Amino acid sequence: MDNLLFTETKNVMGICKITMGFISQTLCFFALITCTYASDTLPIFKANSSQGYIVRVYSDLNPIVLNRIHQWQLSIERNNKPVSDANVTLTGGMPNHDHGLPTQPVVTSESEPGRYIVDGIRFHMPGLWQIIINISETEPLDTATIEFKL
Repeated sequence: MDNLLFTETKNVMGICKITMGFISQTLCFFALITCTYASDTLPIFKANSSQGYIVRVYSDLNPIVLNRIHQWQLSIERNNKPVSDANVTLTGGMPNHDHGLPTQPVVTSESEPGRYIVDGIRFHMPGLWQIIINISETEPLDTATIEFKL
């Protein structure tokens, strides 16, 4: 009887170890997901246009580092509503050096209303950068400009 009780206790302890291992791995997985999308909580840049667009820029690199291609998400609103199905493009460069971007970033999709995915962003040297976000719906083209130093 004592041997059976010992065996049962050992089996229960083994199950508890497996369960605790699973719970620990699950918690780590959710913590990793939370950290991965933490850059989504606060924009790295915000700009307003003359026609009332508000553009918030979220980056998968925060802080931005040199010579690394990365992705931005642009959240575009007007009158407190997401701007959907707009034509959005990016241009820019270094105004003090009179050259453009080293890559040609492209808006590849609208992941949800007013949320545009931009692929191919890279900055290759320190200094003042200027990004011009061109937005057009049915109205004339409008721009929101972001300036920052790396």
